[in-house]
Amino acid sequence: MDPASDEGMPTHRGTRSPPTGPERAREGTGEPGASAERGATRAASAGDGRVLARPALAAGTEPEGAEPAPVSWRATQLSTGFVIFALLALLAVPVFVQHRIVSVRERTIEVAAGARDLTDDVERALAVEVAAVRAYALTGDESYRRTFQQARAVDRRALATLRPITRLLGPEVAASADSLEALLHEWEAVPLSVLITPGATPVPTERLLKQERLFERIVTATEALDNSLRAVTEKGRLEAQRAQSLGAILTAVLAFLALVAVLILARLAGQLRTLANREALLRHQLQASFRSRERLIRGFSHDLKNPLGAVDGYAQLLEGGLLDDPTKLRESASRIRASIDAALRLIDDILDIARADAGELRLARAPVPVNRIARDLVTEFGAQAASAGLTLDADLPDDLPEAEADAARVHQILANLLSNAIKYTPAPGRVGMRAYAVAGDGPRPGQAGWVVVDVWDSGPGIPPEDQERIFQEFTRLAPDSQTGAGIGLAISLRLAHALGGELTVRSAPGEGSVFSLWLPMAMGN
Repeated sequence: MDPASDEGMPTHRGTRSPPTGPERAREGTGEPGASAERGATRAASAGDGRVLARPALAAGTEPEGAEPAPVSWRATQLSTGFVIFALLALLAVPVFVQHRIVSVRERTIEVAAGARDLTDDVERALAVEVAAVRAYALTGDESYRRTFQQARAVDRRALATLRPITRLLGPEVAASADSLEALLHEWEAVPLSVLITPGATPVPTERLLKQERLFERIVTATEALDNSLRAVTEKGRLEAQRAQSLGAILTAVLAFLALVAVLILARLAGQLRTLANREALLRHQLQASFRSRERLIRGFSHDLKNPLGAVDGYAQLLEGGLLDDPTKLRESASRIRASIDAALRLIDDILDIARADAGELRLARAPVPVNRIARDLVTEFGAQAASAGLTLDADLPDDLPEAEADAARVHQILANLLSNAIKYTPAPGRVGMRAYAVAGDGPRPGQAGWVVVDVWDSGPGIPPEDQERIFQEFTRLAPDSQTGAGIGLAISLRLAHALGGELTVRSAPGEGSVFSLWLPMAMGN
């Protein structure tokens, strides 16, 4: 379909999808690969035939099939830290589990077992004391008195040893021990001579019966303490069993972590190889960038020589007095100024490219009426198009939303595109501008809506193999047929990216071309 025909030009109003006609790209070849590292571009398919022009590395970029870039340095640090952690855990966890089991055994099982033995000693000593009291009451034999005293000594020693041990086994055991100790103190507070009067009748005496009842209470307290110690012992066994189970689980987990650590180490080794390859690739790209920068300087120097050479030629004519006619003098002065203006524009363009690449391009962002800028450009280039034998069409709706952009930079981009369309379209032909809104992500994800301006022509079109490099500096597809430095598209691309937008192209030989400037829609539209 001829994009210049009336039938092939769909009209766009409001928010809708972009037209499916070809998009244009221009400013042909200069020297092959004559772009600097920052100026080089790579075309990418947009899925509907568009070519997205986006920054790429300089000439000599990543070769076909190059390895992907390795993970970030932070990810490498995290992986290394995980490997170290897994290895340390393999050493520390078994030691911790074993220490935990030993601690439980020493703190509960063994300590509680010792406390139970002491409790049994107390209980046995008390039984001996009671038996000695009864025998002494019946016989008055002094040997029973000694037996009583020995048993009481054993009782006291066992109680003295038991007291601090029970404090280690928790408040419940300590409370039972305190109750037993209080009863034992009450028992020991009554001497044997008070309990029994040898040979007295009846036997046992009232005092002895009272002491026996106290003994029964002591036995009950001893059993309570023993039960508390048995509970602590059982709790310790369960805790030891849980520690052993935990150790088994942790061992399995650590075995898995060790396997993962081995895999991570293998991956890190692969990343080191990738880093080495990447370093070699970047070194190659850096060398290519230097060569590209040299070509950029040569191209700039070559294009700058033309206007300066013209200025020098007219200056020589003036200096030699060869231009006496005032009309010729004015004409020469005008041409000198035009040449100087061309040189200054070229310098400004180069500075814009450098600022854009360095992220230092100054922009005055505000809601911009794109349709008004486009109408001004149609009026501005109307005479130029007419003198070139071309028809200039415009489809610029009044209800077009505003874009969030810099008005001067939007004017600069669209002027470059329209100038190229007129320059490269043979007569009789047609060029035009149309604007419309597009909802959704568009060429970049995360954007709610876009304002799109198409600049189309009925020119010869651009071969697919040339659509990548037309955005490179000092690139002209037809350097002999057209003038210009060949950096307009390179600047336009950088400005579009700086504005948060995109510059796309769709074209085919013999079918004309369409350039589309995508600008983010202003908030509130």
